[in-house]
Amino acid sequence: MKIYNKVIYDKDDNIIFKDSFEYNGPIAKAGPIADALGDVFGGGSDIVKGALIVGAIATGFAAIPAIGPSAFATKVGGMIGLKGTAAGLVGTFLVSAGTQLVLSAVNRKLAPDIDIPEIGTSLQTGVTVTSKGAINPHRIIYGKTRVGGTIVYAETSNNNDFLHMVIAFAGHEVNSFTKIFFNEDEVPLTQDGSDSNGIARLFPSSGNEYEGKARIKKHLGADAQVADADLVSDVTQWTTDHRLRGIAYLYVRLDFDSDVYPNGVPNISAEIQGKKVFDPRTSATAFSSNPALCIRDYILDTSYGLNADATEVNDTNFQAIANICDEDVTLTSGTEDRFTLNGSFILSSSPKTIMENMLSSIGGALIYSNGQFKLRAATFETPTVTLNESNLRSGITLKYKNI
Repeated sequence: MKIYNKVIYDKDDNIIFKDSFEYNGPIAKAGPIADALGDVFGGGSDIVKGALIVGAIATGFAAIPAIGPSAFATKVGGMIGLKGTAAGLVGTFLVSAGTQLVLSAVNRKLAPDIDIPEIGTSLQTGVTVTSKGAINPHRIIYGKTRVGGTIVYAETSNNNDFLHMVIAFAGHEVNSFTKIFFNEDEVPLTQDGSDSNGIARLFPSSGNEYEGKARIKKHLGADAQVADADLVSDVTQWTTDHRLRGIAYLYVRLDFDSDVYPNGVPNISAEIQGKKVFDPRTSATAFSSNPALCIRDYILDTSYGLNADATEVNDTNFQAIANICDEDVTLTSGTEDRFTLNGSFILSSSPKTIMENMLSSIGGALIYSNGQFKLRAATFETPTVTLNESNLRSGITLKYKNI
């Protein structure tokens, strides 16, 4: 039996993307809901094949909402005694909402038992897949890294000519989006004007395969961030109240074109310079990949960090370790900083795991002594005390056995 995870149509009802797999395992019963679905597809009440198909179609439409009720939705509405427009509207609701519950329950029945592997790290450096999600945990980014995001909104407009997506990348303000990727291809961008709030409108540069088929706008996640003016203008559901303050996100508008997007909506990821951190050496707050400064920031952060008091951080020690991290190391060509921290983590991870992985960037340890945090890095330290026999409590005594 073929099960469809996603089916995407263009405005002319042509399939532009489908994702499916073959399932040959046992089939579970789904009860009275499957009875109705079986009638629609010509099946019986003892199988859930219809539920699987309907649920998969609903899942596919969730990314690109349908405009108006389909013939299938009208048929579903008719099965519960409705006619005309009412049948289409109620049927659309059942297909797009209720059937997803059926699919979820059936998938739990059909899914094989899987041993979840131990990832070993929550400081992720290669998480580049963008996915949908309403309750995904926030991602925190320190240093510069490439990550995928979470699609928090998607809608079409202009008779399905445009797909509008809001993709959240971090649960805090970031310094910048340095690169944008469609699948594995970097998309160079050129600015062409700004909206009424001064946010740049960016388009794929001349000669790029996506030229004329995408528009991208960057929102860095400031506390005073305002709603995207173009999205408010183009889509009625998005209003000036949708500010996403404290969320770094991209607003991406794609032009439907099956030649440009032969496999459907591309996976969109970004290289990001992450959180700005305070440097006690200069009293400035700016982007940095210095591990000591990033670890200090996490210890003190009141939103997602350890929420420690400023008096609990030994800044003399942290400044010294920050200087060590900034030391130049000579390479065969040029130099680089001795230690840097570039990665991300999600807030479903435990603080202990997060801190252990941050410390791995300096091969060091975090010590809490006399009411203060101190940091140690994996570097040679010149001895300050010389020990000799005068430091012994007594003379040396040897014990041995007679043979």
